[in-house]
Parts: sequence; structure tokens; C-alpha cells
Amino acid sequence: MICMSAAQPQIDECWYLEQINIFEGLSDEDLLEIAKLATRAQYPRDAVIYSPEDEAGSIYLLEEGKVKLSKVANDGKEITIAVLQGGDVFGELSMSDDETYDVFAEVLEDARVCIISRDDFAELVRRKPEVALMLIRSMSERLRQAESQIEDLVFRSVPARVASLLTKLAEEHGRMGREGITIDLRLTHQDIANMVGATRETVTNVLNGLRSDGIIEIAQKRVRIVDQDALRNAAHIDRG
Repeated sequence: MICMSAAQPQIDECWYLEQINIFEGLSDEDLLEIAKLATRAQYPRDAVIYSPEDEAGSIYLLEEGKVKLSKVANDGKEITIAVLQGGDVFGELSMSDDETYDVFAEVLEDARVCIISRDDFAELVRRKPEVALMLIRSMSERLRQAESQIEDLVFRSVPARVASLLTKLAEEHGRMGREGITIDLRLTHQDIANMVGATRETVTNVLNGLRSDGIIEIAQKRVRIVDQDALRNAAHIDRG
């Protein structure tokens, strides 16, 4: 069930826009103007926000939750491109004349989003150069992450790719505790396989090895990193 609200905003009700990275530094009045353009929505876990070939009519600002961006290759295998969290923007890469999305956007954890039409967002970017600059930075970071992912696929073995992925997820979604860093995502072995371009069986063997070596623990589909140094070493083992 998706709940949506478009009530007329007040300045003190625009706090949620302050959570969005590309709006950092904007005044309350600027945020109020943006809020007038926006609709807020809630999506449950496993909901598909949009799919490839859907009309790219909106830009999504993730207030809270986790969203996975993925593609399906010609051979039917799913490839995870990014896992987004509160403050991130998605759908922005489809602001071209093609007018369709080119990836799946699927909810990993209950998400609350702010939705702005593509035309309104394009006008906002034109009127607010600072938003345009932050958007470029966001897109550049997404591109850097994609290049890093491709580099891992080319130069690293599956064990090193899994270790590298867990290291990155811990940096982006980690929660520090007494017994280590818990990656705050519910991940199946298939989810991890989709992120590293490997089979589920191979990933299961790698995870079992890391667990046997005392590097990680897994409980309720959440990975806890017990030995960060050993995991980093495993991530760079192919590079000497």
C-alpha cells in the first residue's frame, strides 16, 4: 500500500527536505517553494517504485529507508547497481528526451520519498544553480561507484569482490556496536551475488569461509564485521 500526501506545506513542515543532500544550504523559503512542488509517498519493503521502460516522469528524493537500483542482463541475471539511503536522489539519470527509466528501483527497507515531476525539477535546477551543482556532485559520485564496481568485476576474484563489497556497505550502511560493525541491510546470499556478479552458490561458500575465519558473523540476514582489518586484507588480496 502506497500512501501519498500533497497538503499545502508550511515552513516548519519542510524539515524533511533538509535531509536531502542536494538541498544542503538552501533557506527555509527555498525549501518551502520546493515542498509546494512535491508529493510525499511511503513504500513498503519489496515494492517496485519504477521499472525499465516506465515513463520517467518524476524525480525521487529518498527521505528514509533503503532503495536498490538494479538491471537485468540479457541472460536474465540481476545486477545491483546501487543501494541508496536517506538523503539520496534517484531517477535523475533519466532526465533526458528518452523519457523512460533504465533500471529497477526496488525498496529494500520501508521507504519514505519525496516526488517531484521531472519538468518541475528541471525548472528548479535552472533557477537554483546551487542545486544543479549538488546534483552534478551526486551524479558524479554515482558514476565513480559504478566505475569502482566495474573495476572490481575485472580485476578481483569473487572472494575479494565479496570482501570489498562488505567493506563498502559497512562504510555506507554500518552501525557500530560492541561486537563489530553491523551492515544495516537485510541481505540474502542472492542479493550479495547480484552485487558482485557471481552465483549464489559461490557467494555462499565465500561467506562461509569468512565466517569460519572469524571475520564476519551473519544473523537474521544481517552481516556483522568482526575483524575489519582481515576483511580489508581479503578485499585487496588480488592486488598484492
